Amino acid sequence: MIISGVTRKPDMSANRKDPNVAIPPSITQISDKSGLKLPTGYCRVHELGLVNLHPWFFLDDIGVISNYSKLNSRYLVRQVLPFARTLAADDIACFVVAESAYSQGEIVIIHDDAHPGTEVEQRFDSFWAWFRFAIEEMVQLEISREA
Repeated sequence: MIISGVTRKPDMSANRKDPNVAIPPSITQISDKSGLKLPTGYCRVHELGLVNLHPWFFLDDIGVISNYSKLNSRYLVRQVLPFARTLAADDIACFVVAESAYSQGEIVIIHDDAHPGTEVEQRFDSFWAWFRFAIEEMVQLEISREA
């Protein structure tokens, strides 16, 4: 780029990875140990920095670890890997790691502090199905704010 006769390189800082949107190491460690393959959509969303879909937000490393321990000790019928949480309710989106009623990699929304057996609020066949749902919740929230 030439400005006032001076040749300058374009600012590529927007192309640098933001450490705040990197995939939390705990997600990778837990998925590797459990044999869960992280969906490419989940990785792509992080790569693009699309991690705040108010009211949903993707968990950081501390959020993953604390929710992983809490959910898997409270609800013993399944092993889940939490990846997002909503501010609107105590709902946590999780990858199913091991469970007889669900397939590994499906997404469940667990209502935190619900009685065992009633904790699954919603179920999605894929990460992209959940992502569409989260986007729709964001859009509806923004529409209600405009009204």
